[in-house]
Amino acid sequence: MTTPTHTNSPGRRSSAAAMTSRERRGARRAAATPDRNPLSRGDRAGLWLILVLGCLFGVTQLVLGVVYAVGYGPALAGGPTDVTLVAQGAVPSAGLDGTAALLGGDFTEAKVRVEGLSGLAASLLLARSIVSTLTNLAVVGAVILLTIRLLRGSPFLRSVTFAAIVAAIAAMIGGLAEQAIRGFAQMQVVSELTADFGETSLVMGFTFDPTSFAIGFGLAVVATAFQFAERLQRDTEGLV
Repeated sequence: MTTPTHTNSPGRRSSAAAMTSRERRGARRAAATPDRNPLSRGDRAGLWLILVLGCLFGVTQLVLGVVYAVGYGPALAGGPTDVTLVAQGAVPSAGLDGTAALLGGDFTEAKVRVEGLSGLAASLLLARSIVSTLTNLAVVGAVILLTIRLLRGSPFLRSVTFAAIVAAIAAMIGGLAEQAIRGFAQMQVVSELTADFGETSLVMGFTFDPTSFAIGFGLAVVATAFQFAERLQRDTEGLV
């Protein structure tokens, strides 16, 4: 009676060794990361609140952007529209008869309703509204994406870093572009309203707000930190 012989071929030995190596690697990785999403209930509740508020803010910005864009439609045809212009003048004290006394005051802007604007002025107003809406949506979109990744326990991904970089560029460049377009639009409207600036409180100029640039710089720092964290995580997983 012939006894069957068991031969271990090189292919079977290498396959078994490979299976064992995979299992050991998976066990070490599972031991190194026992919980990929160690968020407490309070953390998750806070992130969900940020996510809901971010979505509401994004929808609000989108709706307002569409409303403002549609509102500037009549201005393209010479119809009436509302414009906020830079102004300078003293606050009148007539009619103030309260217990406190007005010692003095100035106003720096005026909301006016105009009609008969040129196509250039109306186009600048429309462009300013579109750039402002897109900038806000880019920043809100990055915050929403980061919040979702945090809830899933995987914030250090290339998509999150890319979204943060896009939001930073949008906040800095988009914010500056929005202010520049608004300033040129305001000056164009003032130039079409009057030729004698000594008889009016309207000013040929515009204001600058560095808030958008500061927000963009902060987002750029966050994007850089996430990029380093992503590389560190990739290198660490390669060593496991």
